[in-house]
Amino acid sequence: MISLLIYLGLIYLLIGIVFAAYFVSKGCVVIDHAAENSGMVFRGLLFPASVLLWPLLLSKVRSAMRGKK
Repeated sequence: MISLLIYLGLIYLLIGIVFAAYFVSKGCVVIDHAAENSGMVFRGLLFPASVLLWPLLLSKVRSAMRGKK
């Protein structure tokens, strides 16, 4: 049971790392256009939060992309 929880946590973090790489490079600009000219320090600060909060940020990116169309 404990090993299942550990595996689920690792899967969550792995998906979060992959999403955070996308979000830091392109996704944050979709949500906030002011982030387009942000530097690497700002984007580096976004990375850890994006790893943990990826479900919320994914829904925000998807809704912002739907609003563009």
